[in-house]
Amino acid sequence: HPVTSCYIPGVHTHKFVWTFYSRALLPSRGAGALDDVVNSTEVLRQEREEVRKQPDEGVHLYGLFIEGCRWDKMGNKLADSEPKVLFAPMPVVLVSGQLASDATKGGQIYSAPCYKNPKRTALNFIFALDLRTEDPPSKWTLRGCCLLTSKDV
Repeated sequence: HPVTSCYIPGVHTHKFVWTFYSRALLPSRGAGALDDVVNSTEVLRQEREEVRKQPDEGVHLYGLFIEGCRWDKMGNKLADSEPKVLFAPMPVVLVSGQLASDATKGGQIYSAPCYKNPKRTALNFIFALDLRTEDPPSKWTLRGCCLLTSKDV
């Protein structure tokens, strides 16, 4: 059975799983090399308990937190943090793949880095997810916005 959802904080070797998933997309996309496939992300308006259908392609990621901002479900975009809230939970994120040659980024996109924990080092970096924003992406970069699998250091 293919993996259709993943509690990303529970994965010990994140990069291995990410590479494995990307390689699984190669035949369905007609790609010959891993570099030919890029991630396509969609933040769903549902929490994990509300997702009833498996994706036709891709995997649902859940258990992520966002630091430095929050996800506005109604507006389907990044938004300023609520006062005195450092970490906000992210809804389910659908990650699938597409050929790099077919990738188009419509609108403003912030490529949010995802780390294992708040100690942001190269060893803790896992991947980056593209998130929709109506503000310039530089706003979120300057605020240090990122995704985390754990709030503990």
